[in-house]
Amino acid sequence: ADVEGLSECRSCELVLAGSTTKLLGATSAEECLCPADYYRNGNTSTTCLPCPTGFTCAAGSDVANFQASRTSTQLEPWAYEPFTYPELEDGYYSDWGDPMKAYLCGVYLACPGG
Repeated sequence: ADVEGLSECRSCELVLAGSTTKLLGATSAEECLCPADYYRNGNTSTTCLPCPTGFTCAAGSDVANFQASRTSTQLEPWAYEPFTYPELEDGYYSDWGDPMKAYLCGVYLACPGG
């Protein structure tokens, strides 16, 4: 727990609805993350959302990590899989203006995902 002297663990549900931790014995609310097939829609989001059609969401996926992965050179010490974010599946593409909306590609091989 991130508060000293507690007799039991505090649930991640209090921080981020639908979340969990990667490992037992987490010591900080910052270790709460969305499970696989769900994602967090930025740092202010309080709920894990289902992964949208056309995307793959690994455990810990967060839209905020997309931009952070391109601008940061330092990893957080508690980040087990730093910069995990929803990734496009093969055969889909998205637009910079609305990156969480996937479109089916007219030519499958032209959209390798990722």
